[in-house]
Amino acid sequence: MKNASKELRILLKRWEVTYSKENFYRGIRILLELQRSGSSKL
Repeated sequence: MKNASKELRILLKRWEVTYSKENFYRGIRILLELQRSGSSKL
């Protein structure tokens, strides 16, 4: 049980990092699109 809890924490941390990276790059894409065309569909 203790080992499963540790694995779950590791998995959750990986998910959080991935989610943060996706949001960061989505924001960059939106900013680039706004710079190019003045609007964004995202």
